[in-house]
Order: sequence, then C-alpha cells, then structure tokens
Amino acid sequence: MNLSKGLDLNLAWRRVKRDSHSDFILSPFEFDVYDARAAKGLAVLEKKIDSQYHFNDAVSIEVPKPGFTLRPGAILTLEDRIVYRNRRGTARLADTWSPTVGGCARQRTSTRPVAL
Repeated sequence: MNLSKGLDLNLAWRRVKRDSHSDFILSPFEFDVYDARAAKGLAVLEKKIDSQYHFNDAVSIEVPKPGFTLRPGAILTLEDRIVYRNRRGTARLADTWSPTVGGCARQRTSTRPVAL
C-alpha cells in the first residue's frame, strides 16, 4: 500500500517548525538537529509510511490554565507531528492508523469526512 503518495512531508515539516512556539515543552535543539538532516529524515519517514508506520504513544501531561486549573495535553514525537500536520491525505492516514494517548486508543467520534 502506497500511503505516502500525494503527501507533502516537506510542507508538513515547515508547519511543525512554524508552530513550535506554542509547544508545551520547548525544545529548539531537537528541531535544529532534525532540520539539519530533514531531507534524509523525511525520506526515511516516507518509507516508514509506505511500509508500516506506527505512531508512538503520546506523553500525557497536565497543562496549567489561568485560574489555577489544569487541562490535559499530549506531546507527540516530531515524526508523529509531521504525519498529523500533513493536510493532504490526513483523513486517509487517520483511518489507517490509530495512535494512543495515555494508553487509550484514539477513537473517531464521527463518520463524516474531515475537511482539510
């Protein structure tokens, strides 16, 4: 199955970098290291998607909100974020794989197509 066909992983990587300022945990070093070898990393990611890509378990954290309340948050690996950030084919990929958050499998609550 050729799931990577039509995906723009370079665009997705640029979007992940652009949105990194809003991360729960800032790690610019991780982005610099991946960016230095992005072409190779994205080629490897494309091969993983075509063969059998498995999402890593997301790390669940509690994020402070104003008023001393907490809300749940999830931290994904860079590769998982690149796959999710890809607007083309995301619904197709989401139907194929189900990542877990805190040990609980992700479930779709709607059968409507996702607007991309």
